[in-house]
Amino acid sequence: MNPLVQKMIFFSTMLADGYQLRLRVTGVSMSPFLETGSYVTLSKIPLPELKIGDIIFCRCDDGSFKLHRLISIENDRLITKGDALGLPDKPFEKDAYQGKVIRIEYLRSHAVIIRNMELWSVRAINYLIALYFRFKLYLISQYFRFKSNSA
Repeated sequence: MNPLVQKMIFFSTMLADGYQLRLRVTGVSMSPFLETGSYVTLSKIPLPELKIGDIIFCRCDDGSFKLHRLISIENDRLITKGDALGLPDKPFEKDAYQGKVIRIEYLRSHAVIIRNMELWSVRAINYLIALYFRFKLYLISQYFRFKSNSA
């Protein structure tokens, strides 16, 4: 059996046992909403609590898994579609449902952290420059004060 399929079966077992799983997104079928490299946290939410628009994790007939948006529930079947795809997926039986995305960690959040760190460094440099000029003004004022007192 394919090692990736073995891991996914392990993940589905963990979800069924009530654990939450954090997985890295691969593929582009859910872009631009989910980017390759982003992370999602999955939890086994009961089927009656699922809503149209939720992103769900389902097991396909071939043993692979899909992380797509739920667009319809018809005749006890789940119909999903990748945001970047034109057509919906083949309907899933309800027992193919493995879990729902409950948290998304976008790659963009790392860029925001980096930008904030850059902003912090710019502020620190500006502060040091301002401190330097203030010290220079202090020295100049002391020079003129000393010069006026000695004259």
